[in-house]
Amino acid sequence: MILLPKSEKQFFDKKELYAYVRSYGFAIDDSLLEEFQKQGLMLPPQRRGKGRAKGVPGLWSRQQADLLRSLCMMREKHKIHQVAQRCNLPVWVWLYWGDEWGVTLDQVKQVMKTWAQYQRFPSRERSKQGAKELVKEVANRRDGGKQRAVSDLTDILYKRNSTPQAIADSLHHVFDSAKPANGPHDIPVLPESVSWYVELLMEAINALINDRELPSIHWEWTRSFHLAGISQYAKEQQRYAHETVGSPVEQMFSIETIESLWQSACKDVAVVLGLGLRYPSVPGFPEELRLDVWEKRVKSAMVTSKRVISPLLLPDGSHPQSLQIIETVTLW
Repeated sequence: MILLPKSEKQFFDKKELYAYVRSYGFAIDDSLLEEFQKQGLMLPPQRRGKGRAKGVPGLWSRQQADLLRSLCMMREKHKIHQVAQRCNLPVWVWLYWGDEWGVTLDQVKQVMKTWAQYQRFPSRERSKQGAKELVKEVANRRDGGKQRAVSDLTDILYKRNSTPQAIADSLHHVFDSAKPANGPHDIPVLPESVSWYVELLMEAINALINDRELPSIHWEWTRSFHLAGISQYAKEQQRYAHETVGSPVEQMFSIETIESLWQSACKDVAVVLGLGLRYPSVPGFPEELRLDVWEKRVKSAMVTSKRVISPLLLPDGSHPQSLQIIETVTLW
């Protein structure tokens, strides 16, 4: 999604910024830039100095210029106009590409709050669509119960005032514990696991909307925890995809790439934020993955990444590429 730049230019004033975006064939003007900035998707320009330089037009970094270009590409080429969906892009950059790519933690916090506000009052139609997807993932019986499960779960998602047990109960209308569950053998899709996921998601959304104080270390732990989970999942991804071919959850366990993960970045961050809020000291978790340990021992954490290009040549003439992610944790 973030394309390699044509230029090695490091900083852009507004005129240069607009020229850069337009050189790729995308439209940009003051109104659109202000819209992105209000939503937290773009940072304001960096001022070039203090004192006498006060009032001098600021500059945008090359990374922010590339981010703007990608936002404009999403809007025009891919017809992505929903604010909540756009929010995924800067969060994805921070999550996987790291701190050197120009998306700050403060920007991520603002973007996540914007995203959460759009989850606050879902329409009944949107709630029903979400309920249908969850029911499809869990349902392992074919003798009815779907209509009731969708109806109960739609009310829960629409009103946002239910308990994890109520979510699980609604999904048990389509789940037969005597039959194999959907999903890979290692991580079956159960009513309880889905209700736990929804619980953590709602916990984070409520915290973000209500301006609950979340220290920077909580966010840095969230990124570390997520990357550890993705790393572990990647080792089994091929097997999980093979086990679920032709099943109702085939799409859920299809092969993912770093590029495809941008679409769920905000939700992925929110679920781990909710985990830390609800269960900061999960029993059985390694110490390096527990938030309570991070709060006592970790001063800061930084993620860096670099694109690794293989010397191998694919049939289409391109070279396979991967992303090498390095995390540096500083202890007190």
